[in-house]
Amino acid sequence: MHLAKKLLGGMAISCVLSACSNSVKIRLANEGPATLKNVVIRCESKSYTFDSIAACSKTPYCNFAKAYRYTYLFFVCHGDTFEQRPTDYVGERKLWPGWHTYHITPTYTAEGNPYIDATMD
Repeated sequence: MHLAKKLLGGMAISCVLSACSNSVKIRLANEGPATLKNVVIRCESKSYTFDSIAACSKTPYCNFAKAYRYTYLFFVCHGDTFEQRPTDYVGERKLWPGWHTYHITPTYTAEGNPYIDATMD
């Protein structure tokens, strides 16, 4: 009984400490049916590049000091170039520290940007 309490207490402390981290961890999820190539994600001044992200797969998490619901994104799919360049983040709230996924669909929005949406994991 005491061992179970110690284990549960240790797990709770571990969870609290990891939740208190100020970093935002983001992975990319390719929601489309084709491979994305030459993928670049940039939040603030930090960038990550992936040679490819297979259809219906996810990247490892990348660490950022801060990020928003959408961000700079570049990739090539079936020879078409997709690029999203946010002009600013006025009115946007920063993502909470923790683990998030940017869901990418290689189709254009009405504004002509690739569709990207962040969800908290």
